[in-house]
Amino acid sequence: MKHNKQKNPGFIFEVINTAVMQEVAAGRVDKAKKLFNLIREFFINKTEVSKAYRLYSQLLYSEARNAYSAGLFLENLKKEYRHSVDKNILEKDLNRLLESVDKIINRKDIMKIKTPNYKVLASFNIALQENDTYVSSRDSLLVSETLISHLLENKESNRFKEHKNLLGSFENKTKQEIQTEKLSLIIALKKFDDYYGNLITKEQKEYLVNYYSTSRQDKFKEWVCKRLDGLLNEIEDRSLKISDDNIKRKINLVVEKMQGIYEKTTINSKDLRDILLTVEMKDKIKLF
Repeated sequence: MKHNKQKNPGFIFEVINTAVMQEVAAGRVDKAKKLFNLIREFFINKTEVSKAYRLYSQLLYSEARNAYSAGLFLENLKKEYRHSVDKNILEKDLNRLLESVDKIINRKDIMKIKTPNYKVLASFNIALQENDTYVSSRDSLLVSETLISHLLENKESNRFKEHKNLLGSFENKTKQEIQTEKLSLIIALKKFDDYYGNLITKEQKEYLVNYYSTSRQDKFKEWVCKRLDGLLNEIEDRSLKISDDNIKRKINLVVEKMQGIYEKTTINSKDLRDILLTVEMKDKIKLF
């Protein structure tokens, strides 16, 4: 199935979102801020891009109880898109957005970024074009199957709930506002690191950024497990110098909890918080 990434507001949002976090991780905060401002300008403010993205966002975070309900939801979503989004204005806005991206970062590079929702976003984009371009019966079936399966087994919705747990309450806020606050947090963490280095270490920041920017949960877990090997070895080496039995007992409890992460299928927000606290503990036992 042919799909033009540069005409897909949902995909563009996700790659710019990820690019912001990658730039933060690389220490290029000025570029990250500029990209972040584009998200505000085109996806948060009232633009044709934000109108379109709201519908992509509805698809990403909605769930259906059965295939019939999923099919009805998709048809209504497509109908809403046709009535609310002006395709000509949208195309002009997307071109303007991408031209602005070009002034900050290489567009070709960010278009290569892998996103966990690419298949769903591409399928929805194709479904929206079915009345204007030819789509074979086979491709149309694949698109429908992908979108209905997504609504019945919405993993992105579960991941979003995990993010809510870590970042606090977002009641009565739109998905765009929540995404903005998540990005604001990442940039704020970098600012805190610049001005108040003792509030968050570089190592903790790396865990946070990778948690949000890694496209697949299994890849993030693989990355964490490699880091945990070194983290636990370092704690074990340093704990040998500690004579206080009470402190040793607490360290052993933390180590046991961390070892349990190896057995998990995915790492949730609570696990991430425990890892960040363990990194902090590792740094503190240097004092003994």
